[in-house]
Amino acid sequence: AGFADVAALIRTAREGGYDDVVLETESPNLVFWAEFFGLEQGDRLKLSIHGPDGSELVSHVEAVERDRALQFQFAGRKRPDNGWPSGVYRGEAQLVRIVDDVEYVVDTISETIEIY
Repeated sequence: AGFADVAALIRTAREGGYDDVVLETESPNLVFWAEFFGLEQGDRLKLSIHGPDGSELVSHVEAVERDRALQFQFAGRKRPDNGWPSGVYRGEAQLVRIVDDVEYVVDTISETIEIY
């Protein structure tokens, strides 16, 4: 999992292309990406980004339509007119599975990045 300033690509992420990404107050986008393994039909992937003040800036839920060995997902937001506030942003991705009408978090991954 990690951050980018563009729509994230799986190949770029796997090759470490986002490892040294630097986000600034004028970066065009704030994108959080994650890759999960062992998904089952009916699972849900939940991605969110929280700003320096703890507010949720992005919330995205994607339903898994069939069993998958892996799934790459990203969610993001365009820069606000007044730019990104400086501070630490936290991205979180959860793999959620429903068994007998009960929702279980199978896996959670989170990352942070500081915008200057």
